Amino acid sequence: MPPAPPESKRRCVYQNSHGNRRLFTDQSRTAAGGFDENVSPFDPNEAAIETWIESTDGFDRVERVVRRTREPRSTAEIADAAHVSESTARKHLGRLADLGLTLERRDGRVTRYERDEDHYLLERIQELQRTQTRAALVESIEEMRAEIDAYRREHGVESPEDLAIADEPADGSADPWGDVSEWLTTREQLAISRTALAYKRASALADA
Repeated sequence: MPPAPPESKRRCVYQNSHGNRRLFTDQSRTAAGGFDENVSPFDPNEAAIETWIESTDGFDRVERVVRRTREPRSTAEIADAAHVSESTARKHLGRLADLGLTLERRDGRVTRYERDEDHYLLERIQELQRTQTRAALVESIEEMRAEIDAYRREHGVESPEDLAIADEPADGSADPWGDVSEWLTTREQLAISRTALAYKRASALADA
């Protein structure tokens, strides 16, 4: 059996409740709300956690916890999630900060850490630009635009923010909260895909 391709090269199809199917790499799929087949640091399954610990080192686990963190966390919280000591977590967090992967926030006497959103956003754009063809990006963009138009027609509002504060349908015929989440995800991925396409076009012009 041939070896599995690197994580940045693997593909999967993400399908939402409207039936739209788009090709994403694993990292983009996770960001877009799809299923991540890799072990999560927040998985409550003890066997999965043991497998994760055995197959990674402390730095990898701390980096993965930071990557999954949306809110600032203390060293103790990150150490607990990464299954390392606080001193080890502090050392690795310092290295991640030096690499520009995490930001430090002072909260009184406590230092909290969060991922650098700009770094991970650029990483996602570059990944799509590198792994997707121009035709695939164009097709995905068209599908996402159609999906957003479908949300607008279905709910009679212009944005997911409007939908979040709209009255729920009396007949219970729609799932507005589920659609708010999917709409936000689709809008974010649309912006990223458009930027990746522009990046690819600019690179082609520069190489011409």
